[in-house]
Amino acid sequence: MDNQDNQADLLAKARTAMEIQDAPAKDALLTEIIQALEVVHGDNQKEIAARLQELARKIETSGEVDKAMDFKQTTTAIMMRLSMERRRGKQALLEQPARRMAAPTSTFSALAAMPIKSSGSLFQAMVYLLIPTSNIVRSRQLYVDILNGRESWTHTDGHYPSHKLVAIALDSGPRMVLVQGYELSKQTPVFATAEFGAAAIHLEDNGFKRTTSLHTPKGPIQLFVRESGEHEQIGLIRSNA
Repeated sequence: MDNQDNQADLLAKARTAMEIQDAPAKDALLTEIIQALEVVHGDNQKEIAARLQELARKIETSGEVDKAMDFKQTTTAIMMRLSMERRRGKQALLEQPARRMAAPTSTFSALAAMPIKSSGSLFQAMVYLLIPTSNIVRSRQLYVDILNGRESWTHTDGHYPSHKLVAIALDSGPRMVLVQGYELSKQTPVFATAEFGAAAIHLEDNGFKRTTSLHTPKGPIQLFVRESGEHEQIGLIRSNA
């Protein structure tokens, strides 16, 4: 997706967010917009703020002055919250003793195969396993009709109807999320964290980069990728989402 298409997508998401009456849901979508800008601009808060101002001006020029003001105020508050989370995260990491993780035995052992900085208890539990599919209807039939899974929730992107998510629960273990249309090359574990900023910093300190953010009814899932001989992917979601 080129920059023009990305701006159009962000503007559409911004307009959608400002129509949402439920405050947590609106904040989640606006957070997704900010995180998408962070993927492009990194830690350049000035540039991110400028892009948000551009979105606000476009909303305002369409005659929605009140919504433009609300967008400015809410995104400013979210940026401050994210900044505070990161500062707390950096402090928490400085206070943790360095150690190595024990040799992993799970399917995703490659994620911990290299020496890493301590994560402490940042990663509380693996809550989802993202499973890419080109035919979500057929995949759902496998996990629900054949394996007797239970559909927990679904989500269809309002701007790209082919982008779909379906969460399925079995009797135990993390929920599986079928993913169609998004850039996801392999099955990806998603971990819950109560300290999102600290967990994100920890991953970035160990070579991961932010990529796609998936909007779900339970809050955004932020994906991280590391190229270290193997294409490694991991997702984070706030545990209170």
